[in-house]
Amino acid sequence: MAIYINKEHPGVFCNTETVPEPNQVEFRRDYLSELIEQQLVENRKLQHSFVHMQLSQNDWNQHQSIQYKKLDKRINELKELQEHQEAMEHQVIDWLEKIEDQNNIMQQTINYDQRIHNDLLHQVNEINQSQKGIVSQIHHVEIEHKEIVKILEEFTSMNKVLISRVEQVMSANEKVEQHMEAQNTVNQQILDQITSVDETQKDVLSRVDDHEGLMEKILRQVDHLRSILFERTNFIEEKLEKVIQSSADYFQKIKN
Repeated sequence: MAIYINKEHPGVFCNTETVPEPNQVEFRRDYLSELIEQQLVENRKLQHSFVHMQLSQNDWNQHQSIQYKKLDKRINELKELQEHQEAMEHQVIDWLEKIEDQNNIMQQTINYDQRIHNDLLHQVNEINQSQKGIVSQIHHVEIEHKEIVKILEEFTSMNKVLISRVEQVMSANEKVEQHMEAQNTVNQQILDQITSVDETQKDVLSRVDDHEGLMEKILRQVDHLRSILFERTNFIEEKLEKVIQSSADYFQKIKN
């Protein structure tokens, strides 16, 4: 960099002596700060992934709860339909018994009087109408049976989708565990580098007496950074254990 000279004030910043070049004595690069900054970025990405996965799992749980409520409602409707069908069967049996009784009465009375015979014919017509109604109700029951079969098929399809979703969540958990192992490896590397920095700082302290105060301050900062790193690592591990335990409990609940 050239010497700044103000032409309006020639005496300012003028140096009549020769300036030796280069005039930079030393250069220091803070690898620890760069490494910690990179670690913080990775931690933010990992935490964002955990939050996204938790939200996705909550949405899926809510969706499953709604589906189960609909299924319970439909099962209750099927139970009511079955009870109605049983009542209709009892009613049909009662009608058949009545028909049989009426036929017996008709057979007994047809030999006595023609007038009674005409009345019995009228009753037979009514019975025929009742039989038509029974046939219509039986047809309706057959239609309802077909609807039940269709509902069971839909339920089977929904179970297949649920199983597929569970497999996806299990795969995601495996990826999280792998990422956690990689994260632990990175943390160990950081600790090793911090240890190396400590040894370097101690060596510098033994050789430079006039920088003892500065070195002590650096060591305190390193210890402080190390404690922060340990706290963040423990926090991440606890967070991962909670997510994995929550997923395991959810899968166990589904299996039960």
